[in-house]
Amino acid sequence: MHEDAAFLGALSLDGHVVKVEGMLPALIVAKGLGFKQVFLPYDRLLPIEMLEGIECAVVHHLKLSKTVEFYLTVTIISK
Repeated sequence: MHEDAAFLGALSLDGHVVKVEGMLPALIVAKGLGFKQVFLPYDRLLPIEMLEGIECAVVHHLKLSKTVEFYLTVTIISK
C-alpha cells in the first residue's frame, strides 16, 4: 500500500465496503491532490478504467485480526 493512498466508501457492520455518493468527484479530487492509489468499493457506474495516473483498487471486504492488523480483499482495476 502506498503511503499516499486514499480510501473511499463506507464500512458495514459485517466488514463489507459499500459505495457512497460522490465517489467520482472524490476520485478526481484525490488524483488532483497527488494521491497515487485509491481503495474504493465496487460501483458498476463508476468509470475508473478511464482514470489515468491513479491506481484504483476495489475493496470488497475488510477483516480485522486479533492482533489489530487488517486485511483487505481487493481487485486492482487501473493504474
